[in-house]
Amino acid sequence: MTKDEFWELIKSPVGEKNPSGQLEEKLKDYGQAEIKYFYRHFDKARADLDITLMRAAFYHLFSGCGDDLFNNGCHWIIASGKGLYEQIKGDPDKLADIDIPSEDTLWDYEGYGYASHLELIDEVGDLIQVDFNGTQENTSGEKWDIEDEAECRVRLPEIHKKIYGR
Repeated sequence: MTKDEFWELIKSPVGEKNPSGQLEEKLKDYGQAEIKYFYRHFDKARADLDITLMRAAFYHLFSGCGDDLFNNGCHWIIASGKGLYEQIKGDPDKLADIDIPSEDTLWDYEGYGYASHLELIDEVGDLIQVDFNGTQENTSGEKWDIEDEAECRVRLPEIHKKIYGR
């Protein structure tokens, strides 16, 4: 599976109900080799979003952000397609201009992190384990206090303006 095929397959139509289930259904049409490549593309896209600045953006946009909300938010960005993904990956502050789904709606994208796992079944019927630990300990980039409003003002000025109005 090429990167272009990955981006075509993963894109979820706006407002689609049960986007994770839709993706699982699409993956059933692919063999294990393609699904492994799908997972590699997804894992790389997900890892590229796991930077301190992105965590800070979600923290301030949602008035707090644990690992689950952050992971679901990243899955939503990926599911929104290559265009939005590239835009936000390059500048998380652009999330200020995006209509981000509610926290409840972002839960609908949790399964994006598991969809390919569900289809990776080995010859004896056991799930092939693929580990991804999307936790703050694995976040890359300069470490700083993401809760600090003054740091947010400097590092994420558009988000700061949207949330704090100054």
